[in-house]
Amino acid sequence: MKLFKDALDRSAIFTIIGLIVAIAVILSQGDVALPQVKDFSWEGKTIGVEDTAFILNFNRPMERESVEKNLTVNPYLPGKISWAGRRMAYTLLQPAPYGNAYSVKLEGAREKFYGGGEGKLIQPFNGFFQSRDRALVYIGLEGEEKGRLMLVNFEKNPQTVPLTPSNLAVMDFKFYPLGDRILFSAIERKTVLPSLSEQQLFTVTTGINPDAPGEPAKPPEEPGKVELILDNKEYQNLKFDLSPDGQIIVVQRVNREDSFDAAPWVIEEEKEARYLTDKEGKIQQGGDFLIAPDSKSIVLLQGQGISILPLDSEEDFSEDL
Repeated sequence: MKLFKDALDRSAIFTIIGLIVAIAVILSQGDVALPQVKDFSWEGKTIGVEDTAFILNFNRPMERESVEKNLTVNPYLPGKISWAGRRMAYTLLQPAPYGNAYSVKLEGAREKFYGGGEGKLIQPFNGFFQSRDRALVYIGLEGEEKGRLMLVNFEKNPQTVPLTPSNLAVMDFKFYPLGDRILFSAIERKTVLPSLSEQQLFTVTTGINPDAPGEPAKPPEEPGKVELILDNKEYQNLKFDLSPDGQIIVVQRVNREDSFDAAPWVIEEEKEARYLTDKEGKIQQGGDFLIAPDSKSIVLLQGQGISILPLDSEEDFSEDL
């Protein structure tokens, strides 16, 4: 029993000595891990005009002046730098021009060393992102293009591509914020007496893959995929607007059986179309309108004045101008 106890004591002593030696070696070498960029918010993304700043997240505190001095964006995008702990934000002074690929490089920057002297050099970093394709869409005027939405993507296919079928005559259209879809109104060409009162609302894909920062990655859809949003069987569809965030559509509609039943309707993603109402459920009738930049309210012409109304009927704010 005594021999067994002595063996355990010797084993414990050797273990303690080994740990002491290992700790001493580590302390003598210091922290061998290099400072580095842990995360780049625009890595591999496609940015648009709404994307105004990228963030570099470091694994340790950095000597900020050395980072700002050695950070390069190529092609150059003028911007200003701000810090919050280990996070550095680079805010663009103007939107990035479309049709370009960009690199972000950082070499020669040092970590912040609190004991005096110089900190370790950062592990070289290379990040990449791109801006959206240069493209335009127009309504054709002649020949087979007449009344159709036509796409020209200057980066991938300089040839004009029809987005809408020949049986639809497009009246108006608005882009979704990411550029991957277009909301448009159109009339069936087979209509006996075509007029704006016969409009229906559709969306169509552009084939442009935004892959925007903060958005889940997804494969691009083929251009020209049309989806009906609102038909004209019971109501005439007149003016429409799309919210800046692309989540809400507002349409001025008139009942075909009762012309006094005329009011804006609200269409939200994956929800049934509904009248624009107040918190008590009263239908808000009016004339011309515009969705506000906050995507939460609407400016509506009512009577002799203008009202600002919430798009969400649960909100209770309103204002007359």
